[in-house]
Amino acid sequence: MISNRLMVCALPLMFSTAAAATVYDLADEFRRGGAPDGHWSYGYTESIGGPFIAATKHKVNHNGLEYWVPRHGGNPFTAYNPTDEVVSVGPIRFAPGVVVVHPGPLREYVVDRLTVPDAGLYAVTGGFAGADTRGGLTDVYVVLDGGTIFSGVVDGFGSASWVSFSFTQYLPAGATLDFMVGTNGVDYLQDATTVSARIAAVPEPATLSMLAAGLAVLALAARRGRPSIGTSDA
Repeated sequence: MISNRLMVCALPLMFSTAAAATVYDLADEFRRGGAPDGHWSYGYTESIGGPFIAATKHKVNHNGLEYWVPRHGGNPFTAYNPTDEVVSVGPIRFAPGVVVVHPGPLREYVVDRLTVPDAGLYAVTGGFAGADTRGGLTDVYVVLDGGTIFSGVVDGFGSASWVSFSFTQYLPAGATLDFMVGTNGVDYLQDATTVSARIAAVPEPATLSMLAAGLAVLALAARRGRPSIGTSDA
């Protein structure tokens, strides 16, 4: 008979593969220190598919906001609010735990880039929304190795301007997945935009089958290990 203690020990082993699924989240990586030590990097480009120019300067302002900016400072920037409060910088609203980006004055696209460590099938989800209370107009993209796989337009501010994406994509090891925001060809001054991006590995069918088989074995062992009910030696 398999003891309850053995079953308790076995369950974590059966679930370990599923629980350890790889996830790359833009806000989480930023919070943990992000670039240059993580899988994410921040910067800009002058055109979709053009050379990536890294934002090499990190700064923290008096409100606690963290910024990655070009060497010369200013825009384009990627920022993160690590506080528990909404932080306002002029008309721009930085919600808690959210990444906000801004394209450049010369119509540079701001880029948050994931360099994929391991090849595999991934679920890519997230979205963009206006972060300037005056209402902005930006063009937004998800770009894989220089080729656009998603595009949209953010028009306005807050949840009403939300543009989401959700798709499954095979990503080779070393591939670059860029989340980009541009000025939509017009004035850049109201173009602060929130970016949410989550890239999660999709378990292979064989892994799911092994997990299901393991759970079935544990269930059968549990049934066989139960004592009979309604019997007596008397």
